Amino acid sequence: MEEQESDIAWILEYLHLEYGEEAGEEDALKASDLVYVGEYVIDGIPCQYWSYPTSGEPMWATIEDHSGLRYIGMTGTPPPQSHVG
Repeated sequence: MEEQESDIAWILEYLHLEYGEEAGEEDALKASDLVYVGEYVIDGIPCQYWSYPTSGEPMWATIEDHSGLRYIGMTGTPPPQSHVG
């Protein structure tokens, strides 16, 4: 649970930077806006997907694990149909 909370904080910080938001602003994304979708293996790389609300097309924040190095990103590409666990 602690790791997931730290991931949420990391994702929020990243999305605030990407969207030019300040934490605490009325319209800024909040932890309660993030929904964990699941973990998927894409091209051999474990990738966690989190959905979040946008005013346009659906978007997802991702955390990829490359041999212990974790990378955060965002994508408009939905997760695959099947997931790990």
